[in-house]
Amino acid sequence: MFPIYIRLHHQHKRKYVSIARSVKEKDWDKKSGLVRKTNKDYVAINAIIHKQMRILEDGVLWHMATEDTPDVISGIRKKEKKETMNNFFLVAEKYFAQLEKSQKYSRISAERPRVNHLKVFNRSGELKFEDIDTAFLKKFQVFLKSEYECADRTVMNHLVVVRTLYNYAVQEGIADKNLYPFGKGKILIKFPESMKVGLNEQEVRLIEGADYSSEPHLQLAKDIWLFSFYLAGIRISDVFRLKWKDCFDQRLNYVMGKNNKVVSLKFPEKAIAILNRYRTGKLNYDGYVFDILSEEDKDDPKRVYQNIVSGTHKINQALKTIGNRLELNKKLTCHISRHTFGNITGDKISPQMLQKLYRHKDIKTTMGYQSNFIHKDVDDALDSVLNF
Repeated sequence: MFPIYIRLHHQHKRKYVSIARSVKEKDWDKKSGLVRKTNKDYVAINAIIHKQMRILEDGVLWHMATEDTPDVISGIRKKEKKETMNNFFLVAEKYFAQLEKSQKYSRISAERPRVNHLKVFNRSGELKFEDIDTAFLKKFQVFLKSEYECADRTVMNHLVVVRTLYNYAVQEGIADKNLYPFGKGKILIKFPESMKVGLNEQEVRLIEGADYSSEPHLQLAKDIWLFSFYLAGIRISDVFRLKWKDCFDQRLNYVMGKNNKVVSLKFPEKAIAILNRYRTGKLNYDGYVFDILSEEDKDDPKRVYQNIVSGTHKINQALKTIGNRLELNKKLTCHISRHTFGNITGDKISPQMLQKLYRHKDIKTTMGYQSNFIHKDVDDALDSVLNF
């Protein structure tokens, strides 16, 4: 038995297309390029051959009408690739594979569940990009709110992922940019303002004065939270990655995990006191300060990310216990240390200096962030009207 292929030849390039059928040599007519009547299935097989020939002819005509390059074979291959990959979820897997190679595990962790929600909404693992239009996305937003009770910000985060993958597909030549469903007059992604609440000075003093020496997991959570606060709200992932070799000349010198910025900050006395509590015996200067991560983690970026996630969860659980015991009316989490620094700072420090402390790239980001905690002008204006 010999498989049947149709050969397309142009400009010294060849393309072979299988029709997924085979015949004996004696049943093949070389002159006509068809199956002889000696094969019982000759009618059906010849019909397949004619159909595939028409498809190839249409492909050649399509290329000649739409493409500037005379390379017909490459044009047809490009079109076939586009049609094969024209599935949002296939493109998503390719995109996630690239994120995996780039070791962007937090992006994968955040974005994959949102893609899965879209798959549930679509009720199928196949979704063409031309079907993702304004009406489709509006229905998806309603679905997220009704089925998953998503807040507006969470809904926007889902749309950001869809937009990112659509842009990726356009760049790859898979999706048609003329059908792009985002932008003016279409789907606009606008995040609602969020309320950022930090602790005040009295509440921080309560945490500082609490004694958890008999409960090591609570003491560790307290120390990590205060250490972050004392250093202008350094991110919890960077606290976990902190090594003894990063602490010298009374300064913290490290590279931020989020954007690879080099940071150098003077240790306040209160932060030094916390560090001294974790200095035991002969120091391993390549070892981690707070022992959330271990030596085995450092050569495995994926494991580092996973242990940071689990470590953050454990610290947040301990902070919740601390907040309850101290009867704090505000949420106490790792990230709240950053908001707390902003709240207590208020307008005491210039925006330019705060930009350096927060490690923001753009001062507009700093001013927008700090505006959540500066209320004096508004309070004074209100008092000036009502004090009569």
